[in-house]
Amino acid sequence: MLQVIFHGVDRSAAAEADIKERFEALKRFDNTMSECKATISKVGHQGLGEFSVKLDIVVTGGRSVVASENDPDAMAAINKVFDTVRRIVKNENEKRHAHPKGLPPEVE
Repeated sequence: MLQVIFHGVDRSAAAEADIKERFEALKRFDNTMSECKATISKVGHQGLGEFSVKLDIVVTGGRSVVASENDPDAMAAINKVFDTVRRIVKNENEKRHAHPKGLPPEVE
């Protein structure tokens, strides 16, 4: 499930579509991702300042990966935060698959 929230900024169909596309692409690294909550807001006084994009994604085992990035351009902030999350998810996926496949015998 994907949820995109715009807090204090106008809703953007382009930003929503970009986030949806990037979330789907992230599933290449962990296809068990079940939820993604993206929040786009403006940081600063009276509309001045940067956009903040925060992602909260539920990954394998029900854990959450949370990241946020700021940039004066909303689309650049989206790009930055997905780059951050992609690195985290990719690294965790590689670590998971690097462990020996065999499990120790069960103790009875």
